[in-house]
Amino acid sequence: MIIRKVFDKFSLNALCIIYLIALVLYTMISISTLPVLKGDTDIFYHLSGGRYIMNHMEIPTASYFSFISPQRHWVDYYWLFQVFNYKIYSLFSISGLVFVRSVIFMITELIVFMFLLKNKNKSLPYVTFIFSMYFLLLLPRGLQSRPHAVSYLCMAAFLYILEFKREKAWTLPLIATLWVNFHGIEYPVMILIAGAYLFEAYVLRVRQKRNFTKDEYVFLLSLTLVLCCVYFTPNGVALLKAPFISTRYASEYITELVKLPLSDYFSFLVNTTDVPYQTVFNLFLIVAVTAIAANIKKVQLSHFIMFIAAAVLIFKANRFSLEFSLLALPVLSANPPIKKHTKPMFPTPAIAVISLILMSIPFINVRMLLKSVPVSKSVLPHGIVSFLKKADTGGTLMNHPNSGGYLEWELYPRYKIFMDMEIPFLFKDEDMFNVLSSFTNPSALGEFLNTYKPDYIIVSLLNGTFRYLISSKHPEYRVVFFDDIEVLYAKNPEITEKYALKTIDPFTLTGLDLRQLTPDVRESFLKEMMSINSIDPDIELVNQVLAIILTEEKKYGEALVCANAMIRVSPLNPRGFMLKGDLLNRQGKYEEAIRAFKAALSNATEDAVKKDVYKKLWYSYSNLKQDEKAYEMLSKGVDVFTYSSTYDDLYALGLLAFTTGKTDEAFTLFTFALKKAPDNDTLWKDKIEKMLLQYKNYKKNSPAN
Repeated sequence: MIIRKVFDKFSLNALCIIYLIALVLYTMISISTLPVLKGDTDIFYHLSGGRYIMNHMEIPTASYFSFISPQRHWVDYYWLFQVFNYKIYSLFSISGLVFVRSVIFMITELIVFMFLLKNKNKSLPYVTFIFSMYFLLLLPRGLQSRPHAVSYLCMAAFLYILEFKREKAWTLPLIATLWVNFHGIEYPVMILIAGAYLFEAYVLRVRQKRNFTKDEYVFLLSLTLVLCCVYFTPNGVALLKAPFISTRYASEYITELVKLPLSDYFSFLVNTTDVPYQTVFNLFLIVAVTAIAANIKKVQLSHFIMFIAAAVLIFKANRFSLEFSLLALPVLSANPPIKKHTKPMFPTPAIAVISLILMSIPFINVRMLLKSVPVSKSVLPHGIVSFLKKADTGGTLMNHPNSGGYLEWELYPRYKIFMDMEIPFLFKDEDMFNVLSSFTNPSALGEFLNTYKPDYIIVSLLNGTFRYLISSKHPEYRVVFFDDIEVLYAKNPEITEKYALKTIDPFTLTGLDLRQLTPDVRESFLKEMMSINSIDPDIELVNQVLAIILTEEKKYGEALVCANAMIRVSPLNPRGFMLKGDLLNRQGKYEEAIRAFKAALSNATEDAVKKDVYKKLWYSYSNLKQDEKAYEMLSKGVDVFTYSSTYDDLYALGLLAFTTGKTDEAFTLFTFALKKAPDNDTLWKDKIEKMLLQYKNYKKNSPAN
């Protein structure tokens, strides 16, 4: 009865309003504090392009930042976006880009919400449900400062004006002109929208056998001008062919261009942490198809045309899922499959509870999505950039395209790279194939080096086989630097003589047992590490290795500086906090160590890491004589019935169980520990057997017996 009375106090509509306000505020605050460049490295070649345009007062038509020969030519279809972002960055730095990205996303969502509210035949719960799906669908792109976001905003604005504000149709050519200059490759979608409404207007005129009114002529003229706006760019007619460049091979190495198999649109996966993007889209697809099927006779012609065209788009590439979602907006708004609900209260508490659970999903998804974005400098080759700026030799860099945008932004014009990820519109599939093959195939590498003779080579830290390719046939290239993701080779004798790494092999660094190094090698190793750290103190891997070495040498203060550097660089990575906690434990600062370990635990996503942290917390609490907390932590860190549990872990857990009054549990754990103890380890067996004997004596002398 009490639960029922509580639910009766609130209408479903009131709950929906509270939910929407909370969702918007939570997401706005979250994305406003997430650095733009950490999760979207494409922003760098946009900034580079904007800088070039402003410095030269011309739009680039060739690969100005590349040493590729002959130069590649193209149509810069997002030139205005590049200029806009570069000016924002110049004035307000990264915070300006974050603000603009957040505003574009929220305005787009606001227009979608206003669109959904317009039809009075829809219930607010339905609007809330549809809006939540749009929120989850648009959010991944909303976290990226890319021209696509402008296209989504323009699409939403176009549709809203065409549906509800036709007296403002004169603004459409203005919006269209901005659209084709910010993201010109999307002009077919713009033409589709304008063409659908134009076609509908002429069909209605023929059916009704009447002439257009004056207002209708203004509307039609505005849409006709929209069709012409595709020519209102510095690229002129050259823009027309850009959307139709083949992505046949690009779809094999660019995820968003992949064509999903039909079966993927029938998959619905849900786990305890989030609802995958494809599941959200598939659910949205079902609702959209249901809406159009349930109202097939009443669907407007323009809505139907856009829906069918959008359905064709999603089978072209998975990146068009958002275009489909926005083009389906008029259908979902005008033809809700669920009629307006007249009852103001929850029918039953059970339905209210289910509604609350469903409403929590977007919040969980937002949190998990934001947490999954790598907020760290370590995803960029910033150390390589620091070294090349210090060397200041200039020259050419053979690079993997993934890091090309960042390298050209940081190093042009002093250095030129091979290519970035502007594929297939600027660079060709052949360029991608040639450079990728060169990192794995000796013949391809030899051909590349003979053709271009690059001064530097930048290779992934994970590509350990490359060192054999380069050393066997091209020994003039030597490793001179590395950071968290890349290794730098140079062939300039002055650079290699001064900086070549003689002791450190970056490719094997993560699996190296530093304790096995001889004193002489260890000294040389530490010296080279210190040299790298002096050039760029924010390389996470270097700080981690240095912290381990310094800890072994009992230089805890210096090691703590390295651990804090890891935390500064990667605040969402638990490794830095774990290392810091270990150092504080060694110094007897157990309460500070606990705070560090709790921070690590809040950022840990893998079960193995969490269990490791729990064991470290057990050690801290044990030294503080807080046995209850120590027992709680160790019980979470030890899987008693798995092969990973050790006899010493089981013994320690048994001791804590015994001291906290869980004597029967302690006996079981000591028994398990005895079974796991090696036969030749008599010391441990004696310790465990003594505890078992102590337990038996305790039980014998207990009052119950």
